[in-house]
Amino acid sequence: MKIIHTADWHLGKILNGKQLLEDQAYILDMFVEKMKEEEPDIIVIAGDLYDTTYPSKDAIMLLEQAIGKLNLELRIPIIMISGNHDGKERLNYGASWFEHNQLFIRTDFTSINSPIEINGVNFYTLPYATVSEMKHYFEDDTIETHQQGITRCIETIAPEIDEDAVNILISHLTVQGGKTSDSERPLTIGTVESVQKGVFDIFDYVMLGHLHHPFSIEDDKIKYSGSLLQYSFSESWSS
Repeated sequence: MKIIHTADWHLGKILNGKQLLEDQAYILDMFVEKMKEEEPDIIVIAGDLYDTTYPSKDAIMLLEQAIGKLNLELRIPIIMISGNHDGKERLNYGASWFEHNQLFIRTDFTSINSPIEINGVNFYTLPYATVSEMKHYFEDDTIETHQQGITRCIETIAPEIDEDAVNILISHLTVQGGKTSDSERPLTIGTVESVQKGVFDIFDYVMLGHLHHPFSIEDDKIKYSGSLLQYSFSESWSS
């Protein structure tokens, strides 16, 4: 099975006063052309499709055009989740209808223990959530850190894991040992934002977004795709 993992498109980003939509449109055109060559079984987009909760009309149009080419024209199934920059309601608009064409959009926890099955592989989704959102969802005031919240999420998923199948997690967060850069917005203020890699042991593979450098943790089991474009000088070595 061929899976393409990407994340952190940050469409609509303004860098040093310069609107980057033209550059982003160019790189997305290149991405679409590459997908024509690769013919993947699925594309995973692990959050931060937009750079802001309220993206411009041009940014929304650019995303619609790119996803339309990939999903409608090339007929590639897509799973995408919300990151800490995305507006959940805006990104999730029309999600139930899009699933008829194998475009799966996940922005909340209501489906965390219901995997998306594609070609025999189970994809579990864990969109970005604040500590307060996780505390509210689980009605548990003892959740005070991302580690505690994510652990609770994984405990919810664990009973549904089919050990005879391949189980992949898609999420948007920071794993301890990850390489941060200047352009990433801190996930929390005043609490521990990263989680320990051991919490993901029940999964065969973990596809993450949020950190803009492409790199692996735990012998390639945990993977950050990195961003399509470099958004700060500290990312300039990324390829």
